[in-house]
Amino acid sequence: MVSIAEAGGAAAFQQDWASQGITPEYLSVFIPDYKNVVHERLYAIGVLAQGQTLDFNFPPIKHENSDGEYLFEGIIGDDWVFIYFMRANKKTSPHKHSHKQIEVREDYHLLRGKIFLHLGEDGSSVIELTEDNSFVTVLPDTIHRGSTDAHFAFVLVRMRGAAPIPRDQLHIAV
Repeated sequence: MVSIAEAGGAAAFQQDWASQGITPEYLSVFIPDYKNVVHERLYAIGVLAQGQTLDFNFPPIKHENSDGEYLFEGIIGDDWVFIYFMRANKKTSPHKHSHKQIEVREDYHLLRGKIFLHLGEDGSSVIELTEDNSFVTVLPDTIHRGSTDAHFAFVLVRMRGAAPIPRDQLHIAV
């Protein structure tokens, strides 16, 4: 696990990097093989067939009230899939996933770094995901948010069977 201070070459990015959208070059400082990291996990969990690849968003997609920088978000098969990078000392907005007909389970796969998932209305139940403990499923209707400390997080989120839900109805802010 590498903190921003420990990342080789990070000093070159210190000038105002926090206000700029992530670039492939910036991401490569922290995760040199980020494309392979993402694709190997997607192959392993059966979201993509071997050899299929994703196109990444540069600049990334930003969401209101969230510090995540979304390099991919879209439907693959029956699932909504999100891939994001979150810099040190950042957080996502508290939200839940509720739908009348589909029980949305959200699988978090930490690909690199470290992230904390805060569960419940007060966020007091915390799950720490590290590269050694890199997977958790958030159950339907559970209020949750992510945060980082001195480390970055590179995250793959899979919402199984949620493809029929319109994008604007996936995340319910609380």
